Amino acid sequence: MTPAPTPPGLVSILIVNWRTPVQTRLCLRSLRAFTRAPHEVIVVDNASSDGSREAIARDFAGVRLIESET
Repeated sequence: MTPAPTPPGLVSILIVNWRTPVQTRLCLRSLRAFTRAPHEVIVVDNASSDGSREAIARDFAGVRLIESET
């Protein structure tokens, strides 16, 4: 999969998640509350089986979620 090009001036924030739903959700809430510059948030989930993916997709609609199978 080829990612879409990032517009000039846009900051990309990448978070890797593997079975850490509490920490990832806290991080995403902080980013939502305190980040002001134009940005995109990408979460890469490394095959979590603890509901992390579903919680991120449900509660953080503006986040791009990449779901790895391994």
